[in-house]
Amino acid sequence: MPQANSNVQLAKQAADLGGDQARSWWRTLPGMFTAAAGLISAITGLIVAVQQLRPESHPPTARSAKGAQSTTPADSAIDRPSAIRVQFPAGRHAEANGGLHYDVLSTGARAGNPGQVTLALRVRLTNPGRFPANFWSASFRLRTGANTSAPSNSLDDVVNGGTTDVGEVDFTVASTTGTATLLVGDDPAHAIALPLRFTGGSS
Repeated sequence: MPQANSNVQLAKQAADLGGDQARSWWRTLPGMFTAAAGLISAITGLIVAVQQLRPESHPPTARSAKGAQSTTPADSAIDRPSAIRVQFPAGRHAEANGGLHYDVLSTGARAGNPGQVTLALRVRLTNPGRFPANFWSASFRLRTGANTSAPSNSLDDVVNGGTTDVGEVDFTVASTTGTATLLVGDDPAHAIALPLRFTGGSS
C-alpha cells in the first residue's frame, strides 16, 4: 500500500509539473508574437532604407541649364520672319461711295503660308450723310503689279448716318512684295488709289 501511495504522489507531481510547463508556454506565446512583429517591422524599415539609398532607376528629366536659351523652333530666329512695315506715301485717307470717309488707322503684316504675308488694315468709316451706308469688303481691292485681289476676309456691316465704325480688311500678298495700291470704292472706275510701300521682311 505505501508503494501505491508513492506512485500516486509521483503521478500527481508529474501532472502538476506538466501543467506548469503548459501554462508557462501559453504565457510566453504573446511575447513571441510581439517579438515576431518587431522583427517584421525592423526588416521592413531596413528594406525601405535600402530602397531610398539606391540610385533612381529612371533617367532624370532633361532640363535646360539655368539661364540657357531655348532652342525650340518657335523661338528660333530662323523661323521668325522679319518685321514688315507698311507705309502710305500719299496718305491714309480716301473719300468714296458718295462722300463716305475712309481712314486707315493702323496696319499689320503677319506670316501666312510659305512665301505669303497677310496684310491687315484697320479702317474707320465715317458716314456724314443721313442714310445708312454699307461698310463691307466690296469697297476694297489691292493691286500688286498687274494683279488685283479682293480681301481674304469678309467685312459686312452697316454704318448709320452721322456715325462711324471700325473694321478690318485683310489681303494675302507675296512676301517679296515691295509696293502695292489700295483701291477704295465700290465702283472700280472711280476708286481712290492709296499707294502702299512695304519695308523690312524679305522684300
